[in-house]
Amino acid sequence: MPQDYPASLSFLLSQVGAEVAQRFAADLQAIKLTPREFAVLHLVEQHGSRTQQQLADALGMQRNNMATTADQMQRAGLITRRPHPDDGRALRVELSAEGRRRLTSASAVAPHLDATLADLLSPQQLGQLRRALTALAAGLELVPGVHPQLATPQPRARHD
Repeated sequence: MPQDYPASLSFLLSQVGAEVAQRFAADLQAIKLTPREFAVLHLVEQHGSRTQQQLADALGMQRNNMATTADQMQRAGLITRRPHPDDGRALRVELSAEGRRRLTSASAVAPHLDATLADLLSPQQLGQLRRALTALAAGLELVPGVHPQLATPQPRARHD
């Protein structure tokens, strides 16, 4: 392993990203949401009811992963699914009252983490970091607002 590995850009980005992702997930867990469930709720809240396929496409998820996630979310009372009026094979996903309540609670998670991170940097460093990360995301052709990890299978969520 190269001696400068701990200072490498890829390692530092991975290290910081993993820590922030763990903190985000832990804060959501306190609200009884997973990051994937938060992404689904946020997307439906922002764009209205969608079919499971539309949600899967927008989030970069496989159809079977979206179906499993929707099943779990419906059992947890976060969403409702109704037949699509124009396509009897498709289901439209809508927020339930409980899903809306948890999404409202979860809306403070990212700003809280942002503030924690911002406190570690000067305003100039923060602006430079934001511009650099935006340029990296664009250069890597990442979809704005969609975390690449959403596409990977997730362990079953537990809602006690």
